[in-house]
Amino acid sequence: MHQLSGQDALFLHTESDKLPQHTLSVNIYNPATAGSGNVTYADIVAHFKQRLSRSAILRQRLAEVPLALDQPYWLEAADYPVEAHIQHLALPQQADWQGLCKLVGYLHANPLNKAQPLWEAYIIEGLDGIEGVPDGSFALVLKVHQAALNGVGGTELNNALHDLTPLPIDYPRQAPLPVDRQPGGLDLLGRAYSNSWHKLGKLGDVATQALPALLRIRDGNKDGTFASLKDNVKLRFNGRVSSSRVVGARRFDYKSVCRIRKAVRGATLSDAMLTVVSGALRHYLQERNELPKQSLISGCSVNGRHIGGPQQSGEAPGLMNVSLCSDISNPRQRLAAVRQAALQSRALAQAVGSRLPVDAADALPAPLFSGLANLSRRSGILPAAAATRNTVVRTMPGLQRALFLAGAQFVTGFNAGPLIAGVGLAHTVTSTSPDKHGEIVLAFTACPTMLPNPQHYEQCLQRAFDELLVATQQAAREVA
Repeated sequence: MHQLSGQDALFLHTESDKLPQHTLSVNIYNPATAGSGNVTYADIVAHFKQRLSRSAILRQRLAEVPLALDQPYWLEAADYPVEAHIQHLALPQQADWQGLCKLVGYLHANPLNKAQPLWEAYIIEGLDGIEGVPDGSFALVLKVHQAALNGVGGTELNNALHDLTPLPIDYPRQAPLPVDRQPGGLDLLGRAYSNSWHKLGKLGDVATQALPALLRIRDGNKDGTFASLKDNVKLRFNGRVSSSRVVGARRFDYKSVCRIRKAVRGATLSDAMLTVVSGALRHYLQERNELPKQSLISGCSVNGRHIGGPQQSGEAPGLMNVSLCSDISNPRQRLAAVRQAALQSRALAQAVGSRLPVDAADALPAPLFSGLANLSRRSGILPAAAATRNTVVRTMPGLQRALFLAGAQFVTGFNAGPLIAGVGLAHTVTSTSPDKHGEIVLAFTACPTMLPNPQHYEQCLQRAFDELLVATQQAAREVA
């Protein structure tokens, strides 16, 4: 039994029926590599059961403190029926990529049951109509709460479920996994009282970190190190988010994205994908005469991890605001501007420090912490940083090698992240390298009242990528 950090608990406090805070990984596998050439639902259930000891996500459930006087706890709960968390579905005959995305959007909209371990899995068959996917393939859609991912939890879960060869590792039979008893209300209240005194001491540590951070921010604003992103504009994607979801994704060749990146000195793969998002939003909004003169702003992953890089335990999973430079029509010039904007935003995040947000979340009394989160969610009054965002772009780890699930080989996949209050369009960038053929997948989750035609937005993403690739290649030829 151990307690959630303030950062992890934040995902629980800000959650509602209309804003579930989970992430879906959608991975497609080819069962032809399995010993029998087939992988059944029963095979996958047995596989999950055998890997329970390898990932805490699969076996932990929440214990909430009465009156929310303290942050919740994780309890070991390995005695639950695993098959109750794994459903078997099939697409209609002749279903294509859009049919899969429509089903994933439906699954995304449903919150997880907090009385159970915070994950669900769906085995989806009937993918033969999807271009580029081998016949007989199936998809594993894995839904996991953000509170459980805690920086490295997702990587641990992927490692637990996958093998490096088609022959699954036969882990030796272990003693029964421990099961924590449900703590009584008085026990939890006693812990809350004790923790409240510890938090008072932490507030002093936070104040010690905060003062130098404020001075660094003041100096950075004075000398122009940090960009001013105060002049925001409201778009169709800003407002109250409905409970429904649509999902889409585009796959881009890894080498092509690298060529784009190299067109601007110092640019990263993340900068390239931000520029693609910027271009797609330009096209989508221009067609509706809704493109503002000033640049759009995106919330971006603040942990400093570049696409394909490792994420470290204890990193703040927050967002920093970055200008998308959408007021620049030339794709290559926009990439250069996005690179500079990202540097300025990252400098601001570094001035704040990686530990300050984490320690501040741990130091705040839980009732105040949850009360502020609930007030913001119910009133629609957002923190200043969140109120300026028009969209969100997160980077998440993908499967980096030829991996196998119950003998079936990974083909491709993407992640679909949660929406946040006031922002009805969120993007997730995932780098994968199945069988040495690398790709970067740019996926999005959206509120359908704000983005009613996800298939067209997929086309906008592709168009923006193609234009950026042509523009950077032309610039390279001119230099040569």
